[in-house]
Amino acid sequence: MLKADLKKVLILFCLFCLSESAIAKLPTLFKKTTKSNITKSKTPEKKISIEKPVNNQEEKKKEADNLNMEALTLEDENNFIKAQENFNKAYLIYKELNDKKAMANTLMYLTKNYEKQNKLLEALKKAQTALALYNELNDKYGQALAITEIGSIYTKHSQEMLKKAIKFHEKAMELSDELKDDYGKAQILSNLGDTYFALGDKKQALDFYTKSYNSFNSLNASLKAKELKEKIDSF
Repeated sequence: MLKADLKKVLILFCLFCLSESAIAKLPTLFKKTTKSNITKSKTPEKKISIEKPVNNQEEKKKEADNLNMEALTLEDENNFIKAQENFNKAYLIYKELNDKKAMANTLMYLTKNYEKQNKLLEALKKAQTALALYNELNDKYGQALAITEIGSIYTKHSQEMLKKAIKFHEKAMELSDELKDDYGKAQILSNLGDTYFALGDKKQALDFYTKSYNSFNSLNASLKAKELKEKIDSF
């Protein structure tokens, strides 16, 4: 009887121990399961790449700028016709973009280009169109530049245009003085010297050449000063 009871007690004790062990392990098992489930359910975040939109106007502007730069290089190589083509292409792009400042500047490049080819009427038309744009923009520096160039073209054009050239030079001088553009004023003095020389008034021409020489010299513009010195020495 005692042995049977003892067996029952031992069996109950073992069952109790097993239960305690299982209960103790429950939190650990729960933690592992939860962590495992969370890890599996996690989905990696996708990186969204935002591409910068291409600015078509900027690209066109850059293309036109490059055409002008190439044209200036071509002029240095005396390839005036090809340079002219590039200037015209650049002008059309600026016109499409309605960039009036760049249009006017390119017209001034074309003015110089035609002058170098001694195509004075074409040069005059380009300068006048540029001046109209500068007037519209109220760009006084541009106005002075265009008016100076028109005066120079009139000086080269014919005897009949010389007095008209002087008026343009004087107007350009007023603008350059207002802008405190010393280099511009020095160039206009030289242009006035050319005009009076063409008129046969050597005294006035020498006076303007001397003033121009002194101005360029004070600005350390050695090449321009040298050019004026040669004109002065020729008298």
